[in-house]
Amino acid sequence: MAENAEGQEKSEDASGKKLSDARDQGSVIKSAELNATAILLGTIFVLLAYGSFMSEQMGQASKETMRDLDHANVTLAWVHSQLLPAFFFLSILLAPILIVILFAGVMTSIMQVGWKISTKPLMPKWDKLNPVTNFSKVIISKKSLVELIKNILKITGLTLRDLDKTSTL
Repeated sequence: MAENAEGQEKSEDASGKKLSDARDQGSVIKSAELNATAILLGTIFVLLAYGSFMSEQMGQASKETMRDLDHANVTLAWVHSQLLPAFFFLSILLAPILIVILFAGVMTSIMQVGWKISTKPLMPKWDKLNPVTNFSKVIISKKSLVELIKNILKITGLTLRDLDKTSTL
């Protein structure tokens, strides 16, 4: 059960209207880790399926660019003429990864909380932007500390795992 303002347990669950109002305001429970996991797995899948092609195309484009540098009169106009095609090339090459990231993030959110669009969470809360009053709430809070410890443990675990793999090579 949830607790009320005095720290005592509430005797009843929230009513349907309260839950509906909270949902309309965008106050829903969802896991950031689930979204991150879905995005990571989707990206890994795309890289496994498409990574060798991407690598081959980028290598070929780099070779062509380096070969053209021997005969190029490198000026600002030449650099501009090279950047636009390179931008489009990279955009097309990275589009599958970006689409999977977008799709995985949106679908994971929809699966967790359903389809409900609310602009209320996007509105700035001016009282929360005052660094003097909110420093201890945001920077030095239990939630921030727990998130910091979780992220440090994740990075440490991945680093140790990768160090173990590289030491056996």
